[in-house]
Amino acid sequence: MAFVSGGWFLSVSLADNGGNVTTKRYELTAADAATAATDVAAIIAALDPITNAEILSYNYGQKFVQDTVVYPLAGVENEDKASLTVLLTTGGGKKANHKIPAPKITIFTDITGPGANIVDVNDPDLLTYMALFGVGGKAYISDGEVMNSLLSGKRISAKSNNG
Repeated sequence: MAFVSGGWFLSVSLADNGGNVTTKRYELTAADAATAATDVAAIIAALDPITNAEILSYNYGQKFVQDTVVYPLAGVENEDKASLTVLLTTGGGKKANHKIPAPKITIFTDITGPGANIVDVNDPDLLTYMALFGVGGKAYISDGEVMNSLLSGKRISAKSNNG
């Protein structure tokens, strides 16, 4: 598996008078960072006069794609998720939820029976991943908040019309 440049993108968040936010995504034709920055400025400048929505924010970046995709074996579906409950560092017992699509069976307490639906909150691979959202981590778990600890998790199925 190797990741190669898949081009540049721009995402713009726009709000209506009811405070409803929608995101418009643009795939850019730029071949490099300097051109992408120039193109983003041009798109924002052209979008503002033609929309009544308020441009709240935008971000742009380079996406990376696999150059050779090998799909998983039968039975791997993104609708199957590990739903994790975490305690946040904000205090007051505030919790958040994080979902992992198509979780490996190794993050559950057993491979069959009731344990196949209960997340093993001590699984080392899962703990490594969840540390990304902890104090000093690489990302926020929810709304700019940081995870204090992983409390529990279970297998869920999300509705999908994909088949």
